[in-house]
Amino acid sequence: MSATALPLANQTAIVTGAAQSIGLAIAQRLATAGARVIVADRQPPPATENFIYQPCDVSDESSVQQLMTLAGEHGGLDILVNNAGIGLETPLAETTLADWEQLMAVNVRGVFLCAKHALPVMRLTGRGSIINIGSIEGNGANPLHAAYAASKGAVHALTRNIALEYGSANIRCNAIAPGWIETPFNEQLINQYPDADATRAAIKQLHPLRQLGSVEDIANLAFFLASADSAFANGQIYVLDGGRTACLPLPPL
Repeated sequence: MSATALPLANQTAIVTGAAQSIGLAIAQRLATAGARVIVADRQPPPATENFIYQPCDVSDESSVQQLMTLAGEHGGLDILVNNAGIGLETPLAETTLADWEQLMAVNVRGVFLCAKHALPVMRLTGRGSIINIGSIEGNGANPLHAAYAASKGAVHALTRNIALEYGSANIRCNAIAPGWIETPFNEQLINQYPDADATRAAIKQLHPLRQLGSVEDIANLAFFLASADSAFANGQIYVLDGGRTACLPLPPL
């Protein structure tokens, strides 16, 4: 397939938080499909990747504005993936105001700022796909994750509003709500238990597929939402969790 025949040829994409893990996998997938990818992160991506790197703090408006100026210099913006985010595992009563505000600044303000300043740049191309990375915890709950779950619930709500307000401008907005994905962060969570192998096996049993997701699974869905194949998809929260949240819990029978 020639470069111009690739599904995202001549399109510019920004992926935030793409120096590693899910964000990096999404950036790689979009680049493989022909997109010009701008990685926006506080740390650079691997030097082996053919990305445009822009240092960016998504919680800082001036930093985000510089990012969108760069996209404009490339003729506009077609795809924005709001992936940058941080986690917090603390009981609500022990969550400090500083921790709460830092998490909300990155997970919620960052999505707001990037979407807000991406919109006029997307109008230059006459189209746009904004893809927010939410979480199944924006729909349900896990212990010790009150701040994180609240932030992802806000991301889901923002997704619907952006879709409603800008669909008529041919700018779509959807979110991906991943379940348990094989990432360094989740690996660290598993390894904190005395028997990590037993913990991993128990977590797999929560899923009808009896396996955990990969970063490539998320990247493939992000590619679909970025492509013309999803032209009628707008305002949706796509749960990608191997069926975990489809299960009603039962006692051992």
